[in-house]
Amino acid sequence: MNDILISIVVPVYNSEKYLDDCINSLLNQTYDNIEILFINDGSSDNSLNILNKFKSNGRIKIINQKNSGAFIARKVGILNAKGKYIMFVDSDDYISNNTVEVLVNYIKEYNPDIVKFKFLTFPNESKKIVYFDETEHPVYMNNIDFNMINKTLLTTNKLNNLSTMIVKKNIITFPQIEKRINLSEDFLMSFFIYNNAKSVLFVDDCLYFYRNNSNSTIHRVSFNEINCNLNDEKLVFEIVKDNINNWEGNNNLYINMLINRLLDNISLIYLNKCINLKKYNKKEINSLSRNLLNYIQEIPELKLYKKFCKKNKIDNSNINRIKNIFKDLYKYFLIYNKLFFIVFLTLLLNNIKRLGCDRSEN
Repeated sequence: MNDILISIVVPVYNSEKYLDDCINSLLNQTYDNIEILFINDGSSDNSLNILNKFKSNGRIKIINQKNSGAFIARKVGILNAKGKYIMFVDSDDYISNNTVEVLVNYIKEYNPDIVKFKFLTFPNESKKIVYFDETEHPVYMNNIDFNMINKTLLTTNKLNNLSTMIVKKNIITFPQIEKRINLSEDFLMSFFIYNNAKSVLFVDDCLYFYRNNSNSTIHRVSFNEINCNLNDEKLVFEIVKDNINNWEGNNNLYINMLINRLLDNISLIYLNKCINLKKYNKKEINSLSRNLLNYIQEIPELKLYKKFCKKNKIDNSNINRIKNIFKDLYKYFLIYNKLFFIVFLTLLLNNIKRLGCDRSEN
């Protein structure tokens, strides 16, 4: 039973609070033939010391690198992995004790390139996830419907979570970039993985537990951080766009979906992060907004996107919405009067609702 080696890649960065739970869930797997690669991404807390407590275990390999982000850490893990299949676990999450055994049983029965499973968030259980309109499980695509897969990748987040899949190592490729990416790295890797795969199995098993640690995401941000996030989105957009343009046939539909994704994500970066700015500087935010609008307007395919929306009677108000968000920032948020904060917060919530409605309609 234990003839297939499974590699588990775990990027670690300042995870001392939850790292023991993660490690123990991996070591207590009912399936023995595993290797666990912990990529210590320049942690400055006690994470490395915690890892070193387990280094005598023959299934564990610890790799240290300077802080480069999860994308590079996973890449290093993949390059050092020896398993036929690879799965990814975040260092503050954990998996069921039988996760690998269940997945190996599916692999032996179907021999898929990818097994996509489900997860629960804790401490609050998540809603049931539906990848497609499947009525029975498992759902096996022996010949991947790339049209369905790419539409789902480009218009939803259902397939973008690397931690809820196990993948044949020989289909994993990634763009040759060495820079840090903090946003959309899961989407970028998932895009390449699915488009290299020939078969995928969707199962109903909830095998992964995602820690809903809201405190870790609520922090004061700087203009530099927002700039970096926007640059990440632009870089991912350009990489995926170049890849789509190399496909055979007319790929305008996918390019339009990708542009729509970029515009929505840019809006969400502003909506979610500007309320947490460390310092409100009208000059800086005006400059940031102006530069971003210039970038959007200079996207070569933007005219094609607008024509596509007009021809198919699709609302392309996300472009105007981005402009309105900037105006709202100027009018409400950057005026040093706290009385306007409630007005602006209401405005943000309304914009988020509209974004959610637009995406669900798509």
